[in-house]
Amino acid sequence: MEYAVIMAGGSGTRFWPESTRNKPKQCLALNTDKPMIQETVDRLSGLFGDNLYIATGSRLKEKISEILPSVKFILEPMARNTTGCIGLACVKLLKKDPDAVIFMSGSDYVIKNKEVFLEYVKEGMELAKEGKIATIGITPFEPSSAFGYINFTDLYKGSSYLVKGFVEKPSKEVAMRYLQEGAYLWNSGMYIFRASVMMEELKKYEPEVYSSLMKIYDAIGSENEENVTKEQFEGMKSVQIDYSVSERSDNLVVVKADLEWDDIGSWTSLDRHREKDEDGNVVKGDFLGISSWNNIVFSDKMVATVGVEDMIIVSTKDVVFVCPKSRAQEIKLLIQKMKDKNMESFL
Repeated sequence: MEYAVIMAGGSGTRFWPESTRNKPKQCLALNTDKPMIQETVDRLSGLFGDNLYIATGSRLKEKISEILPSVKFILEPMARNTTGCIGLACVKLLKKDPDAVIFMSGSDYVIKNKEVFLEYVKEGMELAKEGKIATIGITPFEPSSAFGYINFTDLYKGSSYLVKGFVEKPSKEVAMRYLQEGAYLWNSGMYIFRASVMMEELKKYEPEVYSSLMKIYDAIGSENEENVTKEQFEGMKSVQIDYSVSERSDNLVVVKADLEWDDIGSWTSLDRHREKDEDGNVVKGDFLGISSWNNIVFSDKMVATVGVEDMIIVSTKDVVFVCPKSRAQEIKLLIQKMKDKNMESFL
């Protein structure tokens, strides 16, 4: 059978203070009036039906259930990056179905052309059934330094190519060169594979992680399942799947997807998607500005500005956050300072 697993364990700190530990980014209505995780489920449910799971931490189960009352969960006892998440999904679904083919997706993508996207997913499913690990790479339309890249080489079949390597987020200048060369795709983080094939790759490249996952597999359905899962996760290495498997495997192909796709990663990314007022402001809530241009305003109360430009203004019940757009990435430094000052109640 074919399954979709949506990874929804992140906290989305770059959208603080709207995003908090108990209401992370994937539960927020950022791109549209729907929470992003609901947009993702709506996009995939027609293809996967009831074979759709949310992989997240136990702490977020209740909040996500409020948005998606009938969804099924794969619960991680603690965060162990995408390798732990994908590995747990593999053993859970293998116990249920030895022939499980899994599509793994993040929960916070903007994808405009749903039907075209699903055709690429179907192509990836066929490749996975042949024993390949497929990832979806997005044809870049600008030299973005916000995404990682996949370097591809020869055509494999259909829209898929052999993978030469993965590249971290480059500088703007290097990204421009990638765009000109035409042999690079944005790394979407979406993977499609047979669960059994992914486990074999983990056995080869991350034997300790594999051993922990197999102990969980053996305990599934027993009264000790929860305790064994927690115990094994506590000692498990935290590593991205790109590093643990993708960069090392010779069994990877990339589906080259011509899509309107984006990964909503920070407040400034909303400029690309939300409707703007006549002064170029992105606004959610009540706002009145005089000589105020190109701001992002999210607020649960009235915001009024005079002579304010290129700013992020976010007001919640507990916090008011103001920051120039050009310094949006420094939110992580602010959050660390709050932790240092024992102000974590605001996170």
